[in-house]
Amino acid sequence: MSREAAGPMSLDDEDRNSTIRSPSPGDLRPLSRWWLAISSRAGYFTVGLAAFYVVVEFRAHAGLLGVRGPDAYWALHWSRDYSGNFVRRGLLGEVLRTFGIDSTDYLVITFLAWSISLALALLLIEAAFRLSRGLGKLEAYLLLLVITMSPATVGLIAETTGDPLQLLLGAYLLLHWLVYVARPAGPWWTGGLFGLFGLIAGLIHEASIFLLFPAAAITACILVRTTASRVAAVTYLLGSAIAVGSVILVTQQATGPIPGGYIHVGAARMAMPDNSFPTFTELLAVENAYNFGRGLVGYAVFAKRLIGSLLIPFFLACLVGAVSFGAENYNPTDRRRVWATFAIPILLSAPLYLIAHDWGRFAGLAFMESLILLGLWRAAKAPKPNIDRVGVLSITLLFAGIMTSAPALESYRINGLYGFDYRLVGSGILFVVAIAVAYRRFWRTQLGL
Repeated sequence: MSREAAGPMSLDDEDRNSTIRSPSPGDLRPLSRWWLAISSRAGYFTVGLAAFYVVVEFRAHAGLLGVRGPDAYWALHWSRDYSGNFVRRGLLGEVLRTFGIDSTDYLVITFLAWSISLALALLLIEAAFRLSRGLGKLEAYLLLLVITMSPATVGLIAETTGDPLQLLLGAYLLLHWLVYVARPAGPWWTGGLFGLFGLIAGLIHEASIFLLFPAAAITACILVRTTASRVAAVTYLLGSAIAVGSVILVTQQATGPIPGGYIHVGAARMAMPDNSFPTFTELLAVENAYNFGRGLVGYAVFAKRLIGSLLIPFFLACLVGAVSFGAENYNPTDRRRVWATFAIPILLSAPLYLIAHDWGRFAGLAFMESLILLGLWRAAKAPKPNIDRVGVLSITLLFAGIMTSAPALESYRINGLYGFDYRLVGSGILFVVAIAVAYRRFWRTQLGL
């Protein structure tokens, strides 16, 4: 019987397939099973949160006004509102103002930003926990560290804390878990919730349509494939398109900068930059001139930026596909679904690469979206033992640690590895090639090559 026919797995079903646990919970009382479910995750989440703290120490922004929080660009998304007029990306500040919260208080912005970043990191750790079912304890912890120590995952979360897309991605995935895993809902409820969410998300950040609609499409066509999920995909797209279209129509003709106002910590103030966010026509013109208006040089830079942004997410996708969905336990149909889940967000978010310049951010968010969706879906099949997994994961973790701690990656969200020290990148590529050759049997068998 297929997973869709059997329905969502329960928490107990998941933990029976996990090796990071104590005795079998089969005959325990319900309260004891819940306690075992919590305690089996305790060690895993402790290690994951420790990795989060280490990465934040290396990758987080220095902050403003003596507080280690978002940089001025991300803080602006929380401090502006509709008090003067409708402005692009002003909904977050307007919500705070409506509830009587001072949206110019940098401590409030910092608290909200880090709370959201932590919540997204916890979702990532939970996904890694679910993807580790059936692995040995050492393999499971190595997989967790490889995922969390990467500059394309927790490193990106720390670098861009305060980014509204973190809030929207985390909220979308929590809604996904609620209506498809925890308590499956009917088409009307699901469609209404996702339609409303799409409308709100489009007003908070117009790029959300390119990031979150792929998740809805994957759920509808690849992973869940129910009537409710298909209705949700349609209503999300409709709601988001209405919001984004309205924002474009209202703000496209806006001229002149919008006063940025100020933020403060107590009596200390800091003026925010005047920023109207360029119109989409201006963004498209600037990016096209940079990428395609300089002849062969522009094409070469475009290719380098694309490779630099997608290299780490692609490698991690291969690794997760090999470790969590490898060997003969998963048939070709399962593997095609896994690869489609990784590929669709990258393909459907392609317009963002033409109108924006922070490609590393979009590629990293797309990878995390796919990873968490797969963690919530993963069928109850345990990969067969493979002696090479520990070696591959250990070496990958070493490489991830070197990159995460490198000062040159402070702007990973813009171009990924492009602009990184070429000697280290070159050495890293040779290192990965050598490992690929040394463990060629692992990749052939685990990826079904």
